[in-house]
Amino acid sequence: MIEREKADVPTPSPVWLAASVLPALTSFCFFRAMRATLTSIKAAHSALRPESSRKWQVLSGELTEKPLALPFVMTGAPRWNPHAFAGGVGPIFAREAISFDLAAARRSAGEWFFVIYGQPGRETVGSLSSLNTGPADPGVFKVPRPGRYVIGARYYHHAVESTFPAIRADGAPCADARTMLNCSNDFMAGLGRRDGFFYRALAYYIHPMLRARRWLPEKFVRREFLPVGNPETSFRYGICRRGSRLFCHADNSLLQTHHVYVCLYSRSSFPVRWGEAGEAGIAAGLPVDSDGYYLVRIHRKTLDAQPAPDLERSISIEVQAHPRLNKPVNAA
Repeated sequence: MIEREKADVPTPSPVWLAASVLPALTSFCFFRAMRATLTSIKAAHSALRPESSRKWQVLSGELTEKPLALPFVMTGAPRWNPHAFAGGVGPIFAREAISFDLAAARRSAGEWFFVIYGQPGRETVGSLSSLNTGPADPGVFKVPRPGRYVIGARYYHHAVESTFPAIRADGAPCADARTMLNCSNDFMAGLGRRDGFFYRALAYYIHPMLRARRWLPEKFVRREFLPVGNPETSFRYGICRRGSRLFCHADNSLLQTHHVYVCLYSRSSFPVRWGEAGEAGIAAGLPVDSDGYYLVRIHRKTLDAQPAPDLERSISIEVQAHPRLNKPVNAA
């Protein structure tokens, strides 16, 4: 753990549990069915048009307007990361190695991550990043076995002009570089307007799952809620209720070596508010306008950054009730 809890965790009542189980299970099954269906559609499209798998797909407002793109994101990677400029490419086939033009990444962002996922199981097999490579690193990732792989890229503190690099598989070109101007995640502020019954049904089970997490296997909860993110990133998460404020306090010693990113999500899993610990908005508390949940991402700033002396006492997360509310609000 890299945090301490300060709010009480109320025990859900038997009536609440009984009323929530059936809708949550229905939502969970619906989510899994839609994920499987959309994954099959994507695989069929890649088989018919293999060139589409060799082009960087950059997460942007333009992308989410394409048919089925938003449902695919909401079932494949529903915990949006508004702090990073993100893209993906694949699946691509590699027998021995995947090579990256890391010079393009170094020009494009202060911190960058390329995470390699095996297909079709979505398991993380490794990464190349600003935290595990040096200036002279050739940018070659040795795959664990011949197979199909998807690459996810995340650029933090990116430049106005960012380039997702050219990629080679076993020495052969397989994806061209793609440069985006004025990269911004501002479009995410309007994602909530796309909400509706479909997205609420997809994500309904998340809130009761987090609320009842003490009775569920932690491995299951983490698998269902946490993004398949960078291996170097630590997470903290929980529920928050309408009318409260979310505070994330981090010691200066931690902020000197780590980024602490905070994001609030609606119950449909759309990002609502976000910021970085140490900013005035986070210090004043993020207002919670509707029931939902939060996710905190923590990772080192640079390759040579040393861990804070006492990580377990370096960060605290509080969900404080509005003054007009009488009882404490749950923080987990």
